[in-house]
Amino acid sequence: MATANLGIPYLAQNVAQPEVPENEAKDILDGIAAGILEIDISDDTPYTILNTALNYPYEIHNRVIKAVQLGGFNSGTVSILLPNATKGVYAVHNATTSGFDIRFSYVAVGTEYVDVPPDAIYQVYCDGTKIWRMT
Repeated sequence: MATANLGIPYLAQNVAQPEVPENEAKDILDGIAAGILEIDISDDTPYTILNTALNYPYEIHNRVIKAVQLGGFNSGTVSILLPNATKGVYAVHNATTSGFDIRFSYVAVGTEYVDVPPDAIYQVYCDGTKIWRMT
């Protein structure tokens, strides 16, 4: 079992190693409070943020999503995609130098999105179906 919004695992009864779920929960909270996920978008390929991994926090647990270019330039807008039904508030930073927007949206085609211009940081709210820019 896990919390409804953040997916933080509950401490189960009779756990042989209670420090494991306790430490996982702390890692998730740390990511949500201060985590920064840097995504290299140099090759123009859309990037889907992961909501699974071998270790916590998952990519989805990071509070700041920062798009960077580690080599080359973009030839157009590049999408950073959230898994469908993800809820939360994120700071999305377009730290690229190519002059193109970063599109922050859900994986599902036709969903609403927020375009973040170069050298801008937008705070966005995701309710599981729609994404809004907070002003």
